[in-house]
Amino acid sequence: MCNDSNQTCYLGEIPGPRIQRFIVPCLLLLIKEKPGYGYELMERLGKFGFEENLPDPAAVYRALKKLEENNFVVSHWDTDTSGPARKIYQITPEGDEFLHAWAVRIKSNMKRLSRFLQMFQELYGTEISPDLEADKPGENQGSKKDV
Repeated sequence: MCNDSNQTCYLGEIPGPRIQRFIVPCLLLLIKEKPGYGYELMERLGKFGFEENLPDPAAVYRALKKLEENNFVVSHWDTDTSGPARKIYQITPEGDEFLHAWAVRIKSNMKRLSRFLQMFQELYGTEISPDLEADKPGENQGSKKDV
């Protein structure tokens, strides 16, 4: 599978689009649902399956800054609460359009991914479980080692 001795070949190194890009539509959808500030939005990302692998806070703030630079969100400082002022983000009409474009792209990708998984399951005759290590062909076969 991997012939280059410097290349690591395990599930974490499969090439493809980084999940960090998925933060952008998630943030927009969360802001559309309810305007919020950076740390709160980070916590709410758990709704999209980021519970176990929360994105780097710096990446979230970079994404928010980029969204604001592109006029997809606007922000204002909330000084009415106790404690330090918080930058509250709200979606703009341009952000709504961008979010809709993301939804179309995600739906299209879901169709492709669904076709891939269907074909994989037909070829391997197995269901895919979230525990991907258990689904590797040829693993865990043969004699068991006593531990």
